[in-house]
Parts: sequence; structure tokens; C-alpha cells
Amino acid sequence: MRIRTFRAEDINAVVDCWNAALSHDTVTREEFIKKMLLDSNFVAEGFFIVYDDSDFDSVLGFVNCVYRRVPIDAYSGLEDDNGWISAFAVNDCTRFQEIGNMLIDQSTQEEFHMDETTCFALKDALGIPY
Repeated sequence: MRIRTFRAEDINAVVDCWNAALSHDTVTREEFIKKMLLDSNFVAEGFFIVYDDSDFDSVLGFVNCVYRRVPIDAYSGLEDDNGWISAFAVNDCTRFQEIGNMLIDQSTQEEFHMDETTCFALKDALGIPY
């Protein structure tokens, strides 16, 4: 298993992984594009994917890490000391193989600076962290 960053051609595989892992909070391809990719704070360099060594296009799990690049309102600013994990999933069939740990470790690597930040994990409609 290896980690890489998101590519546009990953959309369908990420949506499939999301829906397999988060069956109580599924998304369509269009919802994923609207909620994640079109978010003004999205950067592909913060969206990490674990894939199988034998299949570069596979998605076994993913994490989306964001910093505010656009203020939420006129008063809050960019909140330089805060970061968010807006989505996190590991496919059910690959759980308990350290994929989640790999993703969290990657998101806290120095090059993305999540190690210097207060990081918040967002919750789904049931209040369960992604």
C-alpha cells in the first residue's frame, strides 16, 4: 500500500470508497464534486489516497485536509492556526490494515503543516467523525 495525492480521475473510485465506508452518509459523484472539489478551500495536495501497490487507480482509503484559504465571513479571517479533516474513509474490506493510521500520519507531515495546527475532524449527519 502506498499514499499519493488526489487526481481528477480518482473521483469515481473515491466516491465508491466513500459510499462503501460511510453507508449511512453516501454521496453521489455530483455531490462529491460540489461539496469537496468546488470548495474554495480545496487543494489536491491536501487530499491523500491510499492505493494498492498493484493498482495505482485503486482507492483503499482517503483523507481530505484543508486550511481556510478564503475567510468564512468578514470577521473570522483565515484562522491560520486551524485546519480541518473534512472527509476521512477507509473501505470496509480493507479495515484493520493500518490504512487509517497511514492517512492520519500523512496528514500530519511537516510539508502540509497539520502538525503545527489545531485540527478539527468534521462529523457526519449522525455526529460520527468521518
